[in-house]
Amino acid sequence: MITVTSDMLGQVAATVLADCAFLSLDPAPDAVVWPEEVLIAEIPFAGVVSGRLILAASEPLMVKATADMLCLDPRDPLAADAAPATLAEVSNVLLGILAGRFFDAHPPCEMGVPATRRGTWPRTDAGVRCSSVLMDISERPIAVALTTPAVRRT
Repeated sequence: MITVTSDMLGQVAATVLADCAFLSLDPAPDAVVWPEEVLIAEIPFAGVVSGRLILAASEPLMVKATADMLCLDPRDPLAADAAPATLAEVSNVLLGILAGRFFDAHPPCEMGVPATRRGTWPRTDAGVRCSSVLMDISERPIAVALTTPAVRRT
């Protein structure tokens, strides 16, 4: 069995976010200063393993990503309005990649609909089993977490 580690989760998340949202991210230092409020997307999944994928991001980071994806000026109000939807869509793509790479095909992984909200980070849930924090060059953080140990049988 291959267990999904924090490093593996961070590497996959950085690749997906670079490909889908034009974000260049590196692993964050141990001490990250989080904004008081962040955008959070959560998607439930069930199959051989069950849990939730959580993405928590600095809102300015997601506004910039949204603007880049939609070819808008980052100051355009549409970029800020669409930032939660961008985070939801990116989380959906990320979960699809993780499921294909690390979860068994049978039974198939059923993925829910992403829900977004504003909240605080870091989470202190006892259920967070694997997480990674990434940061862009402007030191805006984004975290990815799985609430279950994700393993693949090989």
